[in-house]
Amino acid sequence: MISCEEEGQIEAQRRIAACKDARLDVLDLTGLRLSTVPTEILQLGWLRSLKLGIDRNAPFDSRDYKGWARNTLTSLPPELPSTLPQLQFLDLSSNSLGEAGTKSLKEFNSLIGLDISDNDIGDGGVRNLVQLGNLTTLILRSNGIRPSGAHELNRLKNLTKLILCSNDIGDEGASSISGLTNLSTLYLSGIRMGDAGAQAISTLQKLTHLELVDNQIGAEGAKGISRLTNLKQLGIEQNRIDNTGAEALAACESLVDLSVYGNQIGVGAQSLARVSHHG
Repeated sequence: MISCEEEGQIEAQRRIAACKDARLDVLDLTGLRLSTVPTEILQLGWLRSLKLGIDRNAPFDSRDYKGWARNTLTSLPPELPSTLPQLQFLDLSSNSLGEAGTKSLKEFNSLIGLDISDNDIGDGGVRNLVQLGNLTTLILRSNGIRPSGAHELNRLKNLTKLILCSNDIGDEGASSISGLTNLSTLYLSGIRMGDAGAQAISTLQKLTHLELVDNQIGAEGAKGISRLTNLKQLGIEQNRIDNTGAEALAACESLVDLSVYGNQIGVGAQSLARVSHHG
């Protein structure tokens, strides 16, 4: 009987062959239970997008990670950056890279988008990634990153989208990334951030989309957020926003979509009537 791993390898070869025949610039090998990168990929020098992450669209299977099919890569072949010189987007979500595996990414100078969520890369892994100076999108959910790692991210000045949810960076880490002034999208849910961190990121005046779910932000943090004059969408569920905080958010004239479920807003909800809000 063929194993799940063998099935994945066979399917990977089929997809690589189809990509080669049609000269497709996107190759999707998500969720195939691969432990190594197939060497046949090295023949696809025209690729612009390579997906090696988790497949959340696959049928639920309790044998897989959290029910989703994934790969278990610990590194990428050292020759991959030079053989895929046009690669711009790389998805490595929910593999097994760790800090050591991020060393194999340092030469991908053409990358502008990277999803390396849930790989336990830690602060050392971040120090390797910040050498990718052309990145505009970086997704780092659930990676054991702490304030010192967040501070390293401040070197990626071209970032316009950063997702750091579920990393324990707190107010200190949030303050560290306030120097990324080109950010338009920022997700910082579940990072143990309070009012000080919220006020620190209020200097990021290009922000249009901000997610701050499951933190400890209160009225003073809300006042800081209200100073984001280009903010259109805000998710701030499960914080400590009260009536005073709600009134502050209502003063953000650019805001058109607001989610405030799980806060301490009573009559202050009336002040949010002009905004399309949830909760």
